[in-house]
Amino acid sequence: MKREQFEQLGQEVAAAIAVQMRERGLLLADFPRLTDDGGSRRAEAVLAGRGKGSVNLPAVLKRFVRRDFPDFNTYERDGDAHRFEKRMSPDFRFVLIFERRHFGGLGKAFTVHLSCGHTTPEGRTLRWRHSLLSFFERSLMHWIYGHEDELEACLQEVAMLLRLTLPAYEALWLPLHQTGRSALLEELPSYGPLSFHEAADLASRALAPVYPQLTRLTMATISTVTTPGAYAPSSMESAKAAAATGRLAPGLTWLIHFEDLPSRRAVWVGVPYRGTLAFMVSNTVTATRNGLTEHLTAAPDAAENLGLPAVVSTCNVVPDKAALWRTYLDSTIIGARAMAAGGRIFFANARMPRFFSIYTPIFASRTPRRKHGTFTTYSSCRIGGICRFSFPPVRARSEVERAAGVTPPRVPDQAAAAAAGAAAFTQAGCSRMWSR
Repeated sequence: MKREQFEQLGQEVAAAIAVQMRERGLLLADFPRLTDDGGSRRAEAVLAGRGKGSVNLPAVLKRFVRRDFPDFNTYERDGDAHRFEKRMSPDFRFVLIFERRHFGGLGKAFTVHLSCGHTTPEGRTLRWRHSLLSFFERSLMHWIYGHEDELEACLQEVAMLLRLTLPAYEALWLPLHQTGRSALLEELPSYGPLSFHEAADLASRALAPVYPQLTRLTMATISTVTTPGAYAPSSMESAKAAAATGRLAPGLTWLIHFEDLPSRRAVWVGVPYRGTLAFMVSNTVTATRNGLTEHLTAAPDAAENLGLPAVVSTCNVVPDKAALWRTYLDSTIIGARAMAAGGRIFFANARMPRFFSIYTPIFASRTPRRKHGTFTTYSSCRIGGICRFSFPPVRARSEVERAAGVTPPRVPDQAAAAAAGAAAFTQAGCSRMWSR
C-alpha cells in the first residue's frame, strides 16, 4: 500500500459514503440530542439546574461498544479520547473514537470519529480520521446529555448512524489493504492546478442547485486536508509549491467557504487537485454585531435533511458573474506578490507546511506594518504566517515591492463592490463579518 493511495482513498471513502447517505433521506429532527451548538445547549441546561451529578462516561461507552459493536474489543484512553480498536491484521486496524468535549468546563458532551490506520514495512503509521458526521456532509456536531439515561439515548442515535456507515467504511478500505488496489481510485476526476477564481467558480456552480442562497464567499484556503472535517497526513513540499504559485499542487485541496446570514447556514466545498468534490454543511455562522462576536445558530427545521440533499446536475447552472469574490485579485497574482515580498526565502527555510488563505470579510483598512518577519497590508490574504495582502483598487507600493519592482494591479470597481457588500450586511444586522 503506497502512501499516496492511502491518502487519496481517505478522501474518496468519505465522498462515496456521503453519496449513499444522501439517498437515505435522514432528517436532522430524528436525532434530537445531536446539535451544532453544544456549548450553548449545555450552558442553558446548567443554568436551569438540569443534568447535575456525575456520569461515568468510560463505563457506559465500554458497555455500549461491547453490546453493539463487539469486534472493537481493544480499549485505550488517550486524554479525552476513548478509543476502541478493531485489528484486521498486525499492520491494519479500524478505530472507533468517542471524544469528550468540555465547553469551558460544562462537560457532558461528546463527538464520534472513525479512523483507519496502516503501519508500513518501514514502521511509519499512516492514519485517516473522519468525523462520523462527515459521512453526512455535516460539520462537527456533538451529542449532549445530563444523566446516564440521556447518555444511553445519545448512544442509540450514534448506533443508528454507525450501522449505516461502518460496513461501507470497512468495505471501501479493505480492498486496498488486501490487494493494494481500490476501485474507487480507478477513475477519478482531475481538476489540476486551479487558482482561487477557478476553484471558487467550480464550487459555486456545484453548490447552486442545492443551496442557491449561499452566495457569499467568506474564505478560501489551500489545505492538505482534502476532505472538510477530516484529518490526514500533510505534504510540506506541496504546500510550499501552492503558496509560491497561488495554485493547487498534487495532494492539496481548495476549501471554499460560503454562508448566508439570514438563514444562518454555511457550507465548505472542497475542490481537490484530483478527486471528488466534498461538502460540509453547518447550521452556525459567526458574526460581529456592535463589537460583540457571537455564534448565530439556524432555527430548527423539522424537514431539514441530516445530510446534503441529492445533488442534481450542475451542467445547466449559469455562473454568477456579479459575485463579489470575482472582484478580488486571483491567487496567482497574490502568490507572485508574496514571493517578491520575501516569501520565497521564508518558504525555503520553513520546517512545517504553510497554507495559502484568502479572507473576504469587510474590514476597515489597517496600517501596513512589518513585524517579526510578517508583511501586512490589511487583512484579506494570509500565506502561512508571513504574508498578508488585501485587494484594494489602488495601493501605494510598499518599500519591499518598490525595491522588487512589483506594481500592485488595479481592481476595477472594488470600492463600490465592498460598499455594496457592507450595506447588505448592515441591513442583516451585522456591522462586519468575523474572520479568524
